[in-house]
Amino acid sequence: MNNTARSLAATALICIVAALTLFFRTPNYFTPGTDDIVSASPLVNNKPAGEFTKGFMLDQTIVVDRATEDLISKLDQVCIEPYLATYVRPNSGKIRISLTASQWSTTGIFDFKNSPNNDFAAICQDVKHETTAVQKPTLHIESLEGEPGSSITAWLTQDTSRGSAIINGNQTNMSLMFAITRPTDPSLRIELQNILVLIYLLAIAVLMFSALRSENAS
Repeated sequence: MNNTARSLAATALICIVAALTLFFRTPNYFTPGTDDIVSASPLVNNKPAGEFTKGFMLDQTIVVDRATEDLISKLDQVCIEPYLATYVRPNSGKIRISLTASQWSTTGIFDFKNSPNNDFAAICQDVKHETTAVQKPTLHIESLEGEPGSSITAWLTQDTSRGSAIINGNQTNMSLMFAITRPTDPSLRIELQNILVLIYLLAIAVLMFSALRSENAS
């Protein structure tokens, strides 16, 4: 095999490795993601809301425009993403988290054992299209289970552009750190990835064909 053929063969090998790396990349690539509807406020002089022990309650009337309310009302599913912390320990318990507006509501249960530390947790549930007694969108967190020393918490921020939290009946000058998102279907990303793999395979075929021609001509 001459130098040209060796070079083409090496290039083909690199393409094969690249294609395999692309195809077998992190599994998260194939899992549903989320797109922001209401972006999180920045963390400003943040502090924890307190342990989510049984009976803990947090309510916050959130500040969003009418267009955002209308958008959520047209969705089948929406995700509430509080910014949680675990105190760097195992925890046990559950919270109920809900978001309610005048024409829709969504409610989910979150298990403490699934909580990230200092990160958003996506709690995605179906949107119920119903008339409620709530006039403005309200976020509600209630701890159903949880003991001191083994419960998670959520971060509060001094940026109150999304409203102010009421914790266990007490008004605060802080806001829950959260985002509202909607699930995305990973099928488009997978389809694009498959197209890239096909391009790699076609490139490999062309390079190998060129290498064989060069070899036969020598």
